[in-house]
Amino acid sequence: MSLTEEQQKRQHQAAIQIAVDAGVLIRCETHTDGVFSGSVNVTEAYTLANEQYSKGQLEGVFTLRRELLELMEKVVPEYRTEQCPLCVKESD
Repeated sequence: MSLTEEQQKRQHQAAIQIAVDAGVLIRCETHTDGVFSGSVNVTEAYTLANEQYSKGQLEGVFTLRRELLELMEKVVPEYRTEQCPLCVKESD
C-alpha cells in the first residue's frame, strides 16, 4: 500500500517529534522547523517509539511497528548535525 504525501508528512513529523521528546534531537529556539543533534543516545528514540506504538499513541499515523522503526532509522541521522541547519544557512 502506497502512502499519500500527507500521510508521509505526518509520519515524518511524528518520527521527528519522537526523537525530540527522547532528547535525541533538539528544536532550534529561533526556527521551529530547525532540528539538530541532542545529547542522548539514539536508542532512546527507538525505545520511546516502541513504547508509544505499543500504547496506541501512534494509531492512525503508523500501521506497522516496522515502518515506524525504519523511518526512525532514516530520520534521526538526517538531522544529526551540530547546529540548526537553518541558522547555519542564514549565517552563510
